[in-house]
Amino acid sequence: RTLARYCAGAAIESLVEPLFIIGQANLLTGVRATAEGSAALAKGLVTFALLVWFNCGVVSFGLAQVAYGLTVAVTYLGYFYRTIRKEGHACGYRSLSELLPRRLIDTGAGTDASAGSSGASWLEPSALALAVTFAGQSVFKHLLTEGDKIVLSFGSSLHDQGVYAMSQSYGSLATRLLLQPLEESARLMFSKMGARLQTLEAGAGAEGTTGDAAGEKQAAAERARMH
Repeated sequence: RTLARYCAGAAIESLVEPLFIIGQANLLTGVRATAEGSAALAKGLVTFALLVWFNCGVVSFGLAQVAYGLTVAVTYLGYFYRTIRKEGHACGYRSLSELLPRRLIDTGAGTDASAGSSGASWLEPSALALAVTFAGQSVFKHLLTEGDKIVLSFGSSLHDQGVYAMSQSYGSLATRLLLQPLEESARLMFSKMGARLQTLEAGAGAEGTTGDAAGEKQAAAERARMH
């Protein structure tokens, strides 16, 4: 039952993944901080209450994970809903219904050619291939980052595993707290600057000779900013 509740919490978080991606692309770091901070607080409070006051045992952790997922979902949905009602749009979307899954339209350009006779598909082939690549990289990354723990679980005692886990977790805590916000901000900034540079270069290639010179000048200025 605890595993089922963990899966339910993860499923709830996945439902608002599009909102998370849109927020990251638009540098809405404040919304993410609010969502994750509130969710961590709710998870801790639910775990404490169920363990201390209701004696629910291991089930408490599964329910706490559900509370975490619900808090993240409510925070993101609430932000986008309020922004749409107040300003008429949020990050270019005029309604939450625009974020719901829908079939791709076959434009005949070859992108959705694999949709078959129906002329539409739920998944874009290029995005699906990229997702499969990232999934393989995630598995490989997991083996690299968690390989030491896997080896310890087979060849060491529980005491040694506990000492190793505690030293590893607390030893890197200060570094993560200091550098993780900088890493996230830098990654988002460089991603947007790289996308802008690609757009400028593509626009320069589509125009004439005069346009090419202007586009190259803008692209050079963008490269200078990145450096």
